[in-house]
Amino acid sequence: MEEKVQQQISNVLARRSASAQANFLLPHLKVGIAVLDCGCGPGTITCDLARKRVLAPGGILALRSPDWGGILIAPRTPALLAAIGTFLSVHYNNGDAFAGSNGPGLANMGGFSDIVFSASVEREHPAELGPFAAGKLTASLCAAEIACLLTWANDPKALFAQTWGEVVARRAD
Repeated sequence: MEEKVQQQISNVLARRSASAQANFLLPHLKVGIAVLDCGCGPGTITCDLARKRVLAPGGILALRSPDWGGILIAPRTPALLAAIGTFLSVHYNNGDAFAGSNGPGLANMGGFSDIVFSASVEREHPAELGPFAAGKLTASLCAAEIACLLTWANDPKALFAQTWGEVVARRAD
């Protein structure tokens, strides 16, 4: 079971690309600039950016972070919302699950200017997301919450979409 969940996690992350998850950034990239990608996945977006030959000094800041305050989920049940709440508390481990909407403020505090904010909504497939979340949290969730996530994942009416905050900014001189 553990190997199957790990494969599902890998499948979800492997489909990510610069064209899909960093589309807000691509118009700002030129050949010869430096890019520092601080991500948390297997590097598929980084590899996609490297293929676009975006390398060398003088880059810009680009942030993309989810904001769990803007999720669309169905069917919306108290048990599913509780399971998602547990996922957030464990997965973010005192981090900010709503950071997507804080990007412009963080860039400003970091001394960046020319701050451009955008947002996108990304649909995830419950059949993959449910086992992904359950697999991440198996040690942290009770059996009822795991069962809820897996039942939701197999519900033909299930849907999930998440809002992502996106920021492109330049360092103030």
